[in-house]
Amino acid sequence: MPAVPEKGDSERAAPKASRRLKALKGRVEQATALIEQLRESNFSLKSEVAELKRQVESLSPRVPLAAPSEDTAELQGELAALHEERKKIRTKVERLLERIGKLEASP
Repeated sequence: MPAVPEKGDSERAAPKASRRLKALKGRVEQATALIEQLRESNFSLKSEVAELKRQVESLSPRVPLAAPSEDTAELQGELAALHEERKKIRTKVERLLERIGKLEASP
């Protein structure tokens, strides 16, 4: 025969559930803020890239292309590292959103 929860059990469970919901809400808000920050960063970077492309195109007929320098290689390395970091952050946010979805779907 299943145990019938006493009144005190449900009263203790309510604050615990409330704390869990508040913690979940905080994580959702953090994920939302991070996603917004990534969107803004992405928009900014796209604008910067577009501007740099315009500058390169305006200079290309006048300036012959130089061989890649050490500075270029260093910048390409930094760019690759930033892309990798962004990829990791995106993966973490996607996993977090999946976990939040699973929590919302569970009873």
